[in-house]
Amino acid sequence: MVFTQMAELSFERDAFLLLTPDASDAPVLHLRFLNQRTELPIHRSWAGWLWQQGLESDAIRPLKSEGLHAWYCHHNPQQLESELSAAVKYGALGLPRELNGASA
Repeated sequence: MVFTQMAELSFERDAFLLLTPDASDAPVLHLRFLNQRTELPIHRSWAGWLWQQGLESDAIRPLKSEGLHAWYCHHNPQQLESELSAAVKYGALGLPRELNGASA
């Protein structure tokens, strides 16, 4: 119940706790949260890049936990949009066809 209340309280904010029994699920779960916090479309293929960028910039911090893997995540939506735009512009991220007006 504590986690639910924390999630409800922070729903509109730019910080959240990410909890998962399998650490390999974290990048995709992280992307889902980010996708709801920015107006810029975020493609699922960018999950790994976003996760790594978050870890390197300290926007994602691992937490000590038992039984679950846990991270504290905080992002500035405007900064995220700026970083994603630059990554696409300079080729660090590819623009998927379905986001570029063409069908896959």
